[in-house]
Amino acid sequence: MPRRSMFGGKQEATGNVCGTCHERMPPTWWNSSREPPDVVHCEGSPVGWQTRGRENPHHGRSRYPDCWHCGYSLGCDQCGGVITEVLCVKCVVWGTKDAFLHHGPILNTPPMMAKRGGKRAPQTAEYPASWASAYRSQDRPELDYAGQPLAAIKDIDDANEDAV
Repeated sequence: MPRRSMFGGKQEATGNVCGTCHERMPPTWWNSSREPPDVVHCEGSPVGWQTRGRENPHHGRSRYPDCWHCGYSLGCDQCGGVITEVLCVKCVVWGTKDAFLHHGPILNTPPMMAKRGGKRAPQTAEYPASWASAYRSQDRPELDYAGQPLAAIKDIDDANEDAV
């Protein structure tokens, strides 16, 4: 059935149909020349750090894994954000290996723990073994106290000396 777009014209639905609720996806659901993925019917996540205001159920393009720590659903690409930002707020853990490798373990400094009501975030050794091993083997720049790569600061210092 054609849908009305927000601009007043009719939208033709794509061939992608949700296998759960049988809703046909509008053209704006997939705007790539590549073959579209299967439709993901998502009920949202009670524990994921997700985009607020999204109606549930909704449709996504890829489902995220359940939290490795508590087993709750972390949603999909539409409600859970990008894969490197998937977070379980119940457990205070990164929900995907990509997120853990991108950010590293969540800090347990006194100010951060105070913001979480005293809840401690698991550290590297408490994550799945394959994630911890991959994280430890990554080449990461050595950072100063402000989080700036020391190599970049050295390059800037060398450039400043050359300019003098």
